[in-house]
Amino acid sequence: MALPMRRIVKTKGFLMIRRKQLSCCEFQTSCKYFCRDMVRVRFAPSPTGYLHLGSLRTALFNYCLAKSKGGVSILRIEDTDQSRKIEGATEEIIKVLDWAGLTPDEGPVIGGPYGPYIQSERKQIYQDAVETLLQKGAAYLCFCTEKRLSLLRKEAYRRKEIPKYDNKCRNLTPDEIEEKKAQGIPWVVRLKVDNWNQSWNDVVYGHIAINHEEGDPVLLKADGYPTYHFANVVDDHHMKISHVLRGEEWQSSTPKHLVLYQAFGWDPPLFAHLPLILNANGTKLSKRQGDITVEYFKKKGYLPEVLLNYLTLTGGGFGTSSTTLQCYSLDQLIQKFDMKNVTAHSGRLDPQNLDILSRKYLLEKFETKEGQAELVQYTIQLVRDHYKTRLSSEENQELIFNEDHIRTLLKWALPERITRPEELLNEDFIFLWEVPDKSDISAFLEKTGVDNCAFLKLALDVVNTVELFEVDIIHSAITKKAKTAKISLKMLMPILRYVLSSTLEGPKVSEVMFALGKRQTVYRLQQALEVADSSAL
Repeated sequence: MALPMRRIVKTKGFLMIRRKQLSCCEFQTSCKYFCRDMVRVRFAPSPTGYLHLGSLRTALFNYCLAKSKGGVSILRIEDTDQSRKIEGATEEIIKVLDWAGLTPDEGPVIGGPYGPYIQSERKQIYQDAVETLLQKGAAYLCFCTEKRLSLLRKEAYRRKEIPKYDNKCRNLTPDEIEEKKAQGIPWVVRLKVDNWNQSWNDVVYGHIAINHEEGDPVLLKADGYPTYHFANVVDDHHMKISHVLRGEEWQSSTPKHLVLYQAFGWDPPLFAHLPLILNANGTKLSKRQGDITVEYFKKKGYLPEVLLNYLTLTGGGFGTSSTTLQCYSLDQLIQKFDMKNVTAHSGRLDPQNLDILSRKYLLEKFETKEGQAELVQYTIQLVRDHYKTRLSSEENQELIFNEDHIRTLLKWALPERITRPEELLNEDFIFLWEVPDKSDISAFLEKTGVDNCAFLKLALDVVNTVELFEVDIIHSAITKKAKTAKISLKMLMPILRYVLSSTLEGPKVSEVMFALGKRQTVYRLQQALEVADSSAL
């Protein structure tokens, strides 16, 4: 079968050639993981801040590939760039993975046979690897100063060329090296590279060839730490990584990794680059966006199952679709995952789909006895933590945090009004938790110009006698009672709404009553009647 026409992509520093499809033979070669003895994948973030959605998707794809093939998932913290390391970031990464259910089989906390799993603790391993290359003559010491390197870059820009190191120190004699060391001149270790042109069969993108232009790269920095690319390759080899799943933006780094594998004489893993995630408007996700970190969505109250399913809508692999939104458990996602179905097309994330998934998931959860109990307890704790001392008397708190009441409230709110329990803390729902102030009620009732006591007694009578406390039944009972008592609904409803919720706007009165629950509604009507009786004296 003939290969399709190639597509040439120009990118800064290199020329990339992609074939959109592979021949049958090439595809089978790129998918060798089906017959490998053990799939070992790694998620390798840098501790430079909160994890963002792209990183979580990479973690999810790695985890699902490992679990679907009976393999091993590894967490490795890549902190060789100490200047960008943020205190506490590693702990946050581990917490997020645990929260999402993507706890690795090997990593900094759980350990494993190929640790340590934090690169800053593996310096001796990198130094030994560098020594191996130096002894082979595949690497050398470079004493060029940052000033000289800066001048090389400026000169290249002046000539409108791609900046690259001129390999000046490659041919230093042993005597020259010892002399510079004796002078105390700082040095780095560079890899000798004579041919940067590399190609590979990407599991997702097919055959990729990159004509790279770069001088000999640094392997070990003057501070004794390895460069990112060097540590990455050494660790993947020593940890026996079989597949590297990472974002498309790392394609341009693959030639650098391949020349390192060649220098050591190691077989590289299979590479699978995942397509970009775009915003709904087609722009790239950026770390500068505060709303793409996993922490942002956690604080908003989105559950991990919802967020993971949201991420499956980009990149393929799971058979999920934005036209048939459905929430699957992590075990179900693992069963559905297939690398053959991962696409090479960038995908857009529509926030509306996240809310739809969240509501669907919560409604399905609410239908089970266990899920319902979990949501009730979660909501109770959520409100307690948010309002703390703002809630009124202990008697009222007992009414508010009654499990039956919260269950009724969620039944009212979930179908159309909220997509997650946290939304019950919004301004529109304050009436659910804060009892109207007596002085405000008194001031309001003084202006009504009607017999407030009669109105409130009518409402109390209805609420106390209605057995099935449902919206339509409540509304029908109030309407019938008002008609019998010849009381205008147009005058009655605003009074009831205000004494129940401190506002003249919002859901209809029967819905407010239903949301408050029978006991809380009676409590507030009795409070208002006490105020009205006191004013009438």
